[in-house]
Amino acid sequence: MSGPDVPDPAGFGGTRWVERCDSTNTLVRAMVADLPATAAPRAVAIADQQTAGRGRLDRRWEARPGSALMLSVAHEAPGRPELLSALPLAMGLAALEAIGEVTGVEPRLKWPNDVVVDAPGQRWLKLGGILGESFDDPRGPAASSVTTSSVTTSSGTTGRVAVLGIGINTGWESPRSDLPEATSLNLLIGRTVDRRALAHELLVRYQRWWRRLLVGDGAAFQAALHERSATLGQRVRVELPTSVLVGTATSITAGGALVVNDDQGVRNEVTVGDVVHLRAAEGG
Repeated sequence: MSGPDVPDPAGFGGTRWVERCDSTNTLVRAMVADLPATAAPRAVAIADQQTAGRGRLDRRWEARPGSALMLSVAHEAPGRPELLSALPLAMGLAALEAIGEVTGVEPRLKWPNDVVVDAPGQRWLKLGGILGESFDDPRGPAASSVTTSSVTTSSGTTGRVAVLGIGINTGWESPRSDLPEATSLNLLIGRTVDRRALAHELLVRYQRWWRRLLVGDGAAFQAALHERSATLGQRVRVELPTSVLVGTATSITAGGALVVNDDQGVRNEVTVGDVVHLRAAEGG
């Protein structure tokens, strides 16, 4: 489905759609490095096939030709850490809305970065995942001083660039025995998924959530996360860098942190961790 670069629908600058790349996150970083110093660090990379992509915790994320929408968007990183950490969840909300618009499927978000659907006999099946990163603008301090109307807010800027990468399974030939906890949109709806329409809706809707965060509309963001969460109300095990937390997921903050009340009744805010949904028999 590769072809001419597609028009940018959401103010993210140039968009490249390529047949194959190692990682769309890597490609979009290179696109930013090639921009003039006077341009905002914005770009979009989309690939038909990704051969060396990464998910959270450096897990591999690869896609066979035409089997997924693999997309990365780069833009100015907000100056406030809580806004930066909220961006992957903003991309997640955008994905839920875009998938619903294009296919009619109504997925949910498993904190922090999985797009999932309910499945008979299972808690959920994974449709996609999100990876957020940030890096110093490769064009140097002169480029870092560039500001635009969309980022001239109380959030400030840092001279860094945020990259949000997402993969959504869209074109599997059949269920995959090597990925029993995953599925693809075409298998759910019984027809081909228009990946260009999905990419368009995803970018437009992500831009809306990004701007809402920048202007301080955390309440709407938090409400949307609560409404579409697959994690809230679940008993969970959170695998932290140096420990394990077991308890009930009760809330998501406006900055995207997961609130877990442990078995001693202590409230914990988790910003980084791998979350496992526990069945009743797995309570501890």
